[in-house]
Amino acid sequence: MATAVRARRVLGVSLPVLFLAGCISTTFRPNEQVKTHQSSPVALERVQVLHSFPDTPFLSLGEIEAYMSGYHKDADVIMKARQKAAAIGADAIVYDSEGLVTSAKADTLINNDRTQRASARFIAIRLLSQDTPTHTPGAT
Repeated sequence: MATAVRARRVLGVSLPVLFLAGCISTTFRPNEQVKTHQSSPVALERVQVLHSFPDTPFLSLGEIEAYMSGYHKDADVIMKARQKAAAIGADAIVYDSEGLVTSAKADTLINNDRTQRASARFIAIRLLSQDTPTHTPGAT
């Protein structure tokens, strides 16, 4: 009997914490205008985070969307996007702040670095050599 009561107490404390943390899932939508072969995954450390498109030639591979439930630090969301980018062979992700969708309940929690968001959008790119023609940034 005491074990059952203890288990309920543990669950009573643990479950709200799990729901507060929520989850982050990602999807990748390939750029239909670019014919690419399946790339080999790259090391996570190799995937850069950019806030604008580079001045050097690049190929837009497609869009990574991160869907979130609960509260998450921006660093956690970016890490999930980098993991997806590494899996598809991207060299970098461009964080598109215009694609950030904040839920109606955008409450600030803890150290002002956690907010509840619905989704965030990133553009996965592959950096090209200087003699390769660039791909226009708007064509995802």
